[in-house]
Amino acid sequence: MITVVSEAEFKRFYLRDLVHAHTGPLSVLFVTYNNIEDVKQDGVQDTGYDDLRIVVQTASYRVPDIVTIGLIAGASLSKLDPASGLEMMEFASSLMHETGEEAQKEVESKLSDPDSLESDIVFVYVGVSGFDGAIQFADRVARANPDTKVIVLSCDCNSTHRFYCSDLAKHLHQVVITPECGGRGALGQIYEEINRLWGLKIESLDS
Repeated sequence: MITVVSEAEFKRFYLRDLVHAHTGPLSVLFVTYNNIEDVKQDGVQDTGYDDLRIVVQTASYRVPDIVTIGLIAGASLSKLDPASGLEMMEFASSLMHETGEEAQKEVESKLSDPDSLESDIVFVYVGVSGFDGAIQFADRVARANPDTKVIVLSCDCNSTHRFYCSDLAKHLHQVVITPECGGRGALGQIYEEINRLWGLKIESLDS
């Protein structure tokens, strides 16, 4: 069964083992239809270590203003006219999912070469807006690269039972639940922690 843990648990108990247990050079890929905090550009990142390769691919998705307005206005309208309010919120939600899925396709197009997915660890953000496309992408990566640890980061807007009940999730290494919608800061912190842990590992080997 898939392991679902909180972001705090993952960073405290699991991430260190992932990094330190790896022998030889380490390659990590981050994939999100949003962006990652403090990461300025896509592609291969400058980690400062020849044997630590981190690649980032994003689509910098933002929820359209019309979606936010529709959800807020629909919630207010539902107090006076429940049917009309619900219809407005459903339209806004549908548009949010549509634009999220488009952003997921955009980031996937940057990874069309199978070689670009060959990493030791792959982090995929799976949010509310692009849930279906992102979880399917993560599953495809896991199936095609059985030696790769595919880890999904998801906001807690996605109930954990969606992962337990999804046949797609069973091929993943782990699901990490963050309280932050969008996962931008969470992915940025994981990125920085991998870099820090790798540095500590190098220091211990040199001492």
